[in-house]
Amino acid sequence: MKISTRTLFCTLVLLSIALFSQAAKIAVLESQSVHTLHNMDENWLATATNLGHDASIVEQSFLDDYANFADYDVIMTSSGLIEIPDNRKANLYQFIQNGGNVYIQSEYLVDLPGNTTFKYFADNLGNVFNWEGEATGQLAPMEISGELANSITDGTVMDYYWYGTYGSGDANFEAFLTHDSKSWGFLYCPPVMGYGKVVTTSDQDWVRIDAKNSLMVSIIEYLSQDNQLGTMPTVSIDATNSACENTYTFTATIENNLSGSQLQWQINGVPVSGATEDVYTTSTLQDGDVVECQISFAAACATYAHVSNPILIAPVNPLSTPELAIATDNPNFCQGQTVTFTTNITQAPDLSTATYQWLVNGQLIDGAVASSFASAQLNDTDMVSCQLNYIDDCGDAAQVLSNAIQVSVMAPINPSLAIIADLTTICQGQVVQFTATATDAGTDPIYQWQIDGQDVGTNSPMFTTSQLANGQNINCTVTTQETCSMTNEANSNTIMITVNDVIIPSIEIVASATTICTGQPVSFTANAADFGINPTFQWYIDGNAIGTNATSFTTSGLMNGQSVTCVLTANEDCYSSNAVSSDPISIIVTEDVMPTVSINSNANTVCPGQNVTIVAEGENHGASPEYVWTVNGVVLAENQATLSLENIQELQTISCELINNDACTSSNVISSEAITITVEELLVEVLELANENCSNADGLIEVMATGGAAPYTFEWSNASTENLLTDLTAGSYEVTVIDALGCTQSTSVQIEDLSGPEIATIDIIDADCDGRNSQVNISLSATTNNAEVTWKNDAGEVVFTGTNVQNLAPGTYEIDVTNEAGCTTTETLNIGQFTGVSLTVNDHVKMDLGTSARLETYVNTNDVTYEWFPADGLSCTDCPNPEANPTATTLYTVVVTNAGGCSATHEVLVQVVPKEDVFIPNAFSPNGDGINDFFTVYGGSNVAMIKNLRIFDRWGTEVYGNEDFMPNMEQEGWNGSFKGKILDMGVYIYFVEVEYIDGSTSVQKGDLSITK
Repeated sequence: MKISTRTLFCTLVLLSIALFSQAAKIAVLESQSVHTLHNMDENWLATATNLGHDASIVEQSFLDDYANFADYDVIMTSSGLIEIPDNRKANLYQFIQNGGNVYIQSEYLVDLPGNTTFKYFADNLGNVFNWEGEATGQLAPMEISGELANSITDGTVMDYYWYGTYGSGDANFEAFLTHDSKSWGFLYCPPVMGYGKVVTTSDQDWVRIDAKNSLMVSIIEYLSQDNQLGTMPTVSIDATNSACENTYTFTATIENNLSGSQLQWQINGVPVSGATEDVYTTSTLQDGDVVECQISFAAACATYAHVSNPILIAPVNPLSTPELAIATDNPNFCQGQTVTFTTNITQAPDLSTATYQWLVNGQLIDGAVASSFASAQLNDTDMVSCQLNYIDDCGDAAQVLSNAIQVSVMAPINPSLAIIADLTTICQGQVVQFTATATDAGTDPIYQWQIDGQDVGTNSPMFTTSQLANGQNINCTVTTQETCSMTNEANSNTIMITVNDVIIPSIEIVASATTICTGQPVSFTANAADFGINPTFQWYIDGNAIGTNATSFTTSGLMNGQSVTCVLTANEDCYSSNAVSSDPISIIVTEDVMPTVSINSNANTVCPGQNVTIVAEGENHGASPEYVWTVNGVVLAENQATLSLENIQELQTISCELINNDACTSSNVISSEAITITVEELLVEVLELANENCSNADGLIEVMATGGAAPYTFEWSNASTENLLTDLTAGSYEVTVIDALGCTQSTSVQIEDLSGPEIATIDIIDADCDGRNSQVNISLSATTNNAEVTWKNDAGEVVFTGTNVQNLAPGTYEIDVTNEAGCTTTETLNIGQFTGVSLTVNDHVKMDLGTSARLETYVNTNDVTYEWFPADGLSCTDCPNPEANPTATTLYTVVVTNAGGCSATHEVLVQVVPKEDVFIPNAFSPNGDGINDFFTVYGGSNVAMIKNLRIFDRWGTEVYGNEDFMPNMEQEGWNGSFKGKILDMGVYIYFVEVEYIDGSTSVQKGDLSITK
């Protein structure tokens, strides 16, 4: 046997990894722009610097230009709340592609910037990751696992973790923070050679208060690993084998080996289970197999491999092996018969020492060691074979097994025959099929059918005939040719056939009408005879099936000339025809006509009380139509074509409905278009009326006619025919107006004789403090028209004309009112003046934050109003002396106004002096003696609440926390216990965030001792 080698593939790219051998360059993005307490950037900076790395805090705009951080190794985004625009995401993505590592701080909502940026990297790098939900409150204990947990020596549990988001991803995401079966932090390794890694956690408070420094150390060290590749290992193989044994030994040689690399032998590209050492031995190779060895190793986030040179197993010259075959001339025989088997050997080596051994069903037969074998004891399906034992070319004992022969041993058989018919009661001429079933008749029996003892049919197990008569008998005989049969012939049972006479069914149909209108329903009825039980009926229109299985059929969709038939199908035996059709009935359909109706009036516009006649007209009304009239929505049941309306007083809307009783109209009921009778009421309106003044015969009346139908005629009681009367004296005047329709309307107008003008009211508003803004309003009586009002001062000078005057100086005035008739009325009035306001207020008030002070005012009159502003911190804004309690220095303004509109304004500066009145004890004794058993925060009146209180032991484990509670409440503080157990004496760290009433906050940290 020989081996040859030949190259099958190109060698794969050879890669390896190396860790940083010096400090990493790290950029930490600032976070305090979100909140002054967000010092995550400083904590990351301090941790990285303590580890010996070159770290610095940079502005968020650092990410705007990739050139700013192209030579950095790690970027830390310390806050998940700061927006990362698309250009910065793209620059970070390029940084990862070039081998840079990134920490992304996620947050407590899945759509905040840190969360969406982490998912952006996964989506763009072709992996699957989703944030699945959010949780609030304390999420500790948080388990740390995986690669980051390997370097943590102070415990893999975080006792402080506040709010967060959880998610999941594909195989490239390793969860390292778990709580409540959910994952809150992830390592992301893009499966691309040379790409960087990404780490995220969804809570930033644990970093802000430095609750798990060892985890920060682990994250920084993980991200400080270099992702670029250096020298790569290779592997080559050679092989040896023995001359007579098919055993091969392969040896692998590795160059530039790296720690952690692995070998894997493979045959034809398939890995061999367990073959991972330098040397691989096998004896199962076949001609044409290809053997190779692969070396693989992990580099950053990807696994790389190199495959050795291939070794091809060349054609093999096998050992000389004999071939043994056995044969028999009778593998099928009857039970008890002797059968002989012989051997034939080809390609035989030296067989001088060879021996034979016969086997039945794989079992050795004692004494059967000759080159032939005979037996009369074999059973059906026994397998006979022979084994040749010999010495091969290498001197080793060998065996070869012959082919196996399965024998068929037939037991003695006794044939039998049974026949059946698909029908035994038939109609005359009906086809009947008979089937014979033979048992133990062999593979090629002979069949003979008989009717009443006479041979019929052919040599077949089936016989079909339609010539049977009533009472005839059918049987069959089978003859077998099997050698192991006890008898050669078997007779079947006999079947007698009953034959019935043929029946002829009939059907006719009648219609309810054969001449109809379009759409008129027609009913058809089928009358049948000799149809047996449960027949079926199928109706047809012009040959198209319609209707259901019924003796009647009704339709309203027939068209002129269509014909209707019905087919009767009987389900009884012995019918001449199971389906018979009726004679067709033809239908004559008369098309519908369309009636029309319209109405006309002898007058469409009338005077109130006039009579009107309306007539209905149209076509296709039929012999005896009915008319239903509707007036203003009310039906008048007058069955006549003419409608008379009397004494119309208002608008009338009239329509008519025609009911046609003829058979073939397209619509029996139609309605006319409505018409409107308009009642034009004649109206008379007085446009202008002027009474007589001072008996001067200067009265005037002007009227106007509207409605009705122009032109109009005017008839006055003084015989005038004009619409305008002038130079009238006092008295009553009547006018009658007649329009073109003859409608009339009358009205009466009264002219009065007016005396001098009358002043109804005088309203006076005195002048203000400066002698201005006075106002006088005069109202004249309704009977005073076109009067002139003149104002004179106490010197008789005219100073104003008109009824309303403003800004007259205080004093006495005479008012003359003269109408157009020359009549004058005189009144005298006096305009007064208000006095001013004097205001005194303290200009400056100084007070401590949380206290109050009274602001006092002094004025020279009691009839005033007060207005203070701004209103913040004041007990009232419309009182003279409010209490002021502002949270910051405030400038207040007060305006005092009297009834005359005189006002005075003054400002008061209230200076608020801040005071951080907070006391935090440095020790307490939680021993249950009722004295100093609790640790809490105490504060003065300027302290609004304690926003946050956290207690940590010296290893950084949070042992107590509370939020948003009032100061000075001991029961809200810490009782010295952790997980239900009072802690030992020692020193602890407290973290306190205080909020003051002015909205400002302060943070205090310090030591706290537990004593007993």
